[in-house]
Amino acid sequence: SCQVLLCISDIMDIKVESKRLEDKIADLKVELKTWEHSFEATNGKPPSRQDIKGSKEICVYLTSLELG
Repeated sequence: SCQVLLCISDIMDIKVESKRLEDKIADLKVELKTWEHSFEATNGKPPSRQDIKGSKEICVYLTSLELG
């Protein structure tokens, strides 16, 4: 009986963590799209892969995802 409750508790924790990560990813996608639009407005073209790889802002976004 206790083992079943522990498993249910573990599942709930996983669901909460999964939702938290989904929310974080959604927020980061919005920030990245905002950056892309800003880049295009400033540079008159959408960012290339090289522009994205060279962006310190993108690095900060990805680091915040990794750190949670």
